[in-house]
Amino acid sequence: YRVSPEYDYKDLINFEVPAVIDFVCSHRQAKEISWIGYSLGGMIAYSYLSKHPSNPIKNLITIGSPMALNQIVFKFIPFVNFTSKILGVEEDAVLGNLTQNMVPLTRSIRALPDWFVRFNLISPYLFNPLNINNGTIRTMLGNIVEPMPKQLQKFFSNFVQTGYSSQEKITNYLEQLRLLKKTQKNFLFFYGASDLIATPESVFLAREVISPKDPYNLIGVPSAGHIDLIVGKNAFEQVWKPAMQWLKDQQKKAS
Repeated sequence: YRVSPEYDYKDLINFEVPAVIDFVCSHRQAKEISWIGYSLGGMIAYSYLSKHPSNPIKNLITIGSPMALNQIVFKFIPFVNFTSKILGVEEDAVLGNLTQNMVPLTRSIRALPDWFVRFNLISPYLFNPLNINNGTIRTMLGNIVEPMPKQLQKFFSNFVQTGYSSQEKITNYLEQLRLLKKTQKNFLFFYGASDLIATPESVFLAREVISPKDPYNLIGVPSAGHIDLIVGKNAFEQVWKPAMQWLKDQQKKAS
């Protein structure tokens, strides 16, 4: 399965999310659903809710889903841009081809020694090496992580470097999210204490904008980085069990 190189963030919001929601509602014969979004999965839920406040999502759980992206993780982009210009290559083509054609990279990861996959200079940005098993990280990076379409990668690169295209867009986005406080929707936010991609502060911001008055809707996971937030040694006890219990509690309240 290969996504078109032109697949963009707006395609996720305008086509993919509605299609998934319609399918689940139709399959379950339900008018309301629960959405659990990890990382980008929570970010697209924020964007979808800002555009469609009236929608079937009743309960939203986000796990390591920031309101803003951490520029530290993307510091290599200007260097790649500068180098590619010197070499006479389009910068977006370099990064786009790198992110869109990850199959050789994942094969290499599967061939590397365990210690190198788990402990290297990039590891601390992606996960806490002490909070994840060798086999888990090898499976995640070597088998599960999927290529990012060129246009989607370009969108995130531009967003990190320049932000929103206008003040009007960001103002409207935030105002629409603030309106969710007046709805009957329920929200739960998880963050990793050691997450360098979805920093705790960026998750705090999402909660502050969307649902700040619930004292129990923010859960921090000690020692967790970004990837090990969902598959780390403490993920089952401190993320998945509380998430399932929270959904059960919402179901009881609704009935």
